[in-house]
Amino acid sequence: MGTWMPPTTGSKAKPAQVGLAHGTGPNALARLDELGLGLPDGWVKRQDHAKHGVVAELPRDVDPAQVLTWLIVAATVLRTVIEPGTQWVAEVHLPNP
Repeated sequence: MGTWMPPTTGSKAKPAQVGLAHGTGPNALARLDELGLGLPDGWVKRQDHAKHGVVAELPRDVDPAQVLTWLIVAATVLRTVIEPGTQWVAEVHLPNP
């Protein structure tokens, strides 16, 4: 499962982040690097944990197409269950006004 969180503002401002939960064990980023699918330039690794997944901070000017492409490709490579005819599902959660 991939997540993409927007940056936050205020006293506890944080940059945008992506997360990737997977069931492939430790060092997922090293395996992705071996395939030429490591974190793009400017992305900062914050976590690569066997049970908690991968988390990276994104630069301010990141291209949304690059983020979405990386999430889909990395999640596809790290998947542990392959079901014929599987489709991607996206959910967008907006803050309450």
